[in-house]
Amino acid sequence: MKYAVRDLTLEEKASLVAGYKSWFTAPVERLGIPSICLTDGPVGVRKKPAGEAEDMVTLGASEPATAFPSPVTVANTWNPETAERVGEAIGREAVSHGVDVVLGPGLNIKRDPRCGRNFEYFSEDPLLSGKMAAGFIRGVEGTGTSSCVKHFAVNNSENFRFMGDSVLDERAMREIYLKGFEIAVAEGSPSAVMCSYNRINGVYASENRKTLTEILRKEWGFEGLTMTDWGAVHDRVEGLAAGLDLEMPGGVPYNRNAIIEAVRKGELGEEILDRAVSRVLALVERGTSEKPPVKSAEELLDDGLELSAEVAAEGAVLLKNNGLLPLDKSEKVLVIGEMFTKMRYQGSGSSGIFPGRFISPEDAFKAAGIDYEYVKGYSVSSSSPDSEEALEEAERALAAAMAFAGEHTAGTEKTAGMENTAGPEKAVEAEKAIEPEKSAGVILFFGGLTDDAEGEGEDRAGFDLPANQLRLIERLAEALRENGSARIAAVLFGGSPYAIPFADDVSAILNMFLPGEAGGEAVRRIIFGDSNPGGKLSETWARSEADIPFGDRFSKRKIEEYRENIFVGYRFYAEAPERAAYPFGFGLSYTSFDISGIRLKSKNGTVTVTANVKNTGDREGSEVVQVYTGRNTGSAVFKAARELRGFAKVFLRPGEKKEAVISFPESELAFYDSKNGRWVLENGDYPVYIGNSSENTEYAGAVSVSGGVKASPVYSEKAVEAYRSISRLEIDDAVFSETIRRTIPPEPQKRPYTMESSFTDFEDSAMGRAVLATLFAIAGKKSKDPASVPEGPEREALEKGRRSTEIMLRHFSPRGLVMNCGGMIDMKHAEALVAAANGQVFKAFSFLIRK
Repeated sequence: MKYAVRDLTLEEKASLVAGYKSWFTAPVERLGIPSICLTDGPVGVRKKPAGEAEDMVTLGASEPATAFPSPVTVANTWNPETAERVGEAIGREAVSHGVDVVLGPGLNIKRDPRCGRNFEYFSEDPLLSGKMAAGFIRGVEGTGTSSCVKHFAVNNSENFRFMGDSVLDERAMREIYLKGFEIAVAEGSPSAVMCSYNRINGVYASENRKTLTEILRKEWGFEGLTMTDWGAVHDRVEGLAAGLDLEMPGGVPYNRNAIIEAVRKGELGEEILDRAVSRVLALVERGTSEKPPVKSAEELLDDGLELSAEVAAEGAVLLKNNGLLPLDKSEKVLVIGEMFTKMRYQGSGSSGIFPGRFISPEDAFKAAGIDYEYVKGYSVSSSSPDSEEALEEAERALAAAMAFAGEHTAGTEKTAGMENTAGPEKAVEAEKAIEPEKSAGVILFFGGLTDDAEGEGEDRAGFDLPANQLRLIERLAEALRENGSARIAAVLFGGSPYAIPFADDVSAILNMFLPGEAGGEAVRRIIFGDSNPGGKLSETWARSEADIPFGDRFSKRKIEEYRENIFVGYRFYAEAPERAAYPFGFGLSYTSFDISGIRLKSKNGTVTVTANVKNTGDREGSEVVQVYTGRNTGSAVFKAARELRGFAKVFLRPGEKKEAVISFPESELAFYDSKNGRWVLENGDYPVYIGNSSENTEYAGAVSVSGGVKASPVYSEKAVEAYRSISRLEIDDAVFSETIRRTIPPEPQKRPYTMESSFTDFEDSAMGRAVLATLFAIAGKKSKDPASVPEGPEREALEKGRRSTEIMLRHFSPRGLVMNCGGMIDMKHAEALVAAANGQVFKAFSFLIRK
């Protein structure tokens, strides 16, 4: 190694295991050890302009970079090679910006669709998550840039992420919440892993020796660096002892002094500190090593724009199509919805990118010479359907739609090959075309979740689209149905699922999710047939909020009970398919496919499924072949009826046929025995299924295991029966306590306020509200005023950043605030805030005058 630990003083070692100026590692000028730069993230390089808010983490504008499709869209491609291309492009832009570590990918499991940050994650399934993450990591690391996998672990909600406790059966933790990280580490080899804020079964992730050392390092063989999420430290000395190397953003004297004092008193072995320092130095050495040359910044932005368009089209999911799409370019089009001009292309929070290039649907339609009319219809800055503005916009849209419908005679939809439409519609047969008397008009409704509906720092308040959009499209569908000309295609955006009550009232639904800066061009290509939507759902879409398993409990309390155990996403909906609107793995195409010639072979511990895939339509397209396994015979534990074991994406020209080969180790059929702390492969016959969604499969054969163990009782008969009947959602306290092997922790009291209280708790008192208002004022002064720049992408980024900062501040804890502010707020200041909020004025003053 270029830099030697033995040359450092104790004080220098303590400084090196903490960040510097929010986004850098600490330098040691005496020894010529430089800083390296870390920055977000999963959708592009979010590097702050030089000198802006270096001493406090606030969100706002960043240097121009490519805003790639969000991970939710990338995951829908079911193509690790696509994820690798995105990672490589981000890595190259990182090199051009002087960034050494990209804070991504994020691969937390989408346990509930209302998690505010789900758009940054890949899937509800650990295999798909891990494979996509590994591809992204390989792409980033191949450029000489380091990647940092996050957030480790069991971080699946936002409301109480700083102080929440994820309470769950270790079996669920191992099989669902850690599996994707294990795959990413094994197949991607990231340079770093970032711990989450929350507790895991009572122990903070930043101090959790079991996850940080016993599992990550000893079991998985990870040799890189571990770091905190920004402000995730609680006890810095305990964290070092548990295996936590680097504290970010750093700059907290309290933590640095605690390390020095603990070493001097013999409470922390210096060899433990040295080990962490050596990992920091290794990351610094990699960051300062020579990297492959990259193109100019402008050329990279041009390349990124085109790649973004390709990925957005590949990740777009066609949820419905009664033959209406694709449109002929001569078709008369009426566009309704402000997202046509103000497309939602990325999520809110720390992953937000200031795009160097941008193409809205409006831009793309104009550039291609598309003949269309446009009516705003609703405002993206409001959700109210009853305001004067909303009523006026809706009336204008309805009038325009009726006039448009009267102008154009609607014929029956065109025929499109839909033989492979899985899921809620096992076969959708297009009606025969009827020659219209004149060109039939089509209405394109653009809508989706707004920035106010979902974002980092706070979970979604509901499961519906904004009320003004819902009211408008329902009135449009009703009016046009009465007129006999309901030719509507809904083009939707958003980072997570939502109810689509108008699905039966429209002819087509194209879901673009969050398509990145070139999403508008991808929309145009798909709608007019230049691209075939290639996406499959990477998560199940529930019919309604009431259909989300244990949804009434999600993110309501600081003690987050994972009562569903392993039955996350499609594993639950396989038991209750009537609750799902669209199943995991589902997605239509403009062409059709046939899967045949299925063969199953199990040899030398490897299971291989082979099938022929043929494009039976008249357009180029792609199919994702998915292999699932079911419960083995004779098992003494509860298991899911479907578990994804492998997949293959196949690209085919019309009439072309290819062979898909999908293999997985027999050991993947094992379950984790949380009673005895081991993986167990039970004897029995395991059914294998193949298809193109979790609900559209056919039996491929069975894998017979005889060299494992006999039925392995881990739970009581009552618990097994309760989970085998999971669709009833009747997991009582006794059963849940049995699975977590301890008493359910009580919910912490809101009052008196403590260093671990959420600032949302402070809103219950006048003094608390005053404290919160002061924090908002400080944060506002630290970030650039959006009103100081003209209308455009930069102002939009600043406005979104300010909103996100306020949302995240509300959910901070006083301790988290100290750890996040780079030394600007000392521990005694936070203790004074808590005392003041509790009405203890003299105690607050005593903290402030304390040395």
